[in-house]
Amino acid sequence: MPGLVMEDIHRFSWRLVGMQVLGFGGYFFFFFFAMLTSAAWRITATPEGLRVRTAFQARTVPWEDLTRAEAKVGSLILTQCGGKRVTVGYTVFRRVRPMAAEITTLIREPALRPIV
Repeated sequence: MPGLVMEDIHRFSWRLVGMQVLGFGGYFFFFFFAMLTSAAWRITATPEGLRVRTAFQARTVPWEDLTRAEAKVGSLILTQCGGKRVTVGYTVFRRVRPMAAEITTLIREPALRPIV
């Protein structure tokens, strides 16, 4: 082919291989990160409120501030007074609807909450 030098083909193939390796590595990192964040969250009922632990932070939401828990596709949303929402991120392994029902029951019935 006129104007095409073998050295250019050699460089291009290494760039292509490099892009494929980085692409696969990026995909693997994204998949690993998604699994880590979906498996790392936990909600614990304490006498003070709900202890929400995600992959990167932990906080306690007081019982007095909670109004309800709702299940959305792939996430659990805790609604607080004043319309503020605490979203527990993407969940893969846990069933969210039964958990939302249990949390809503704990919010509405203080006698069912854990005691010290």
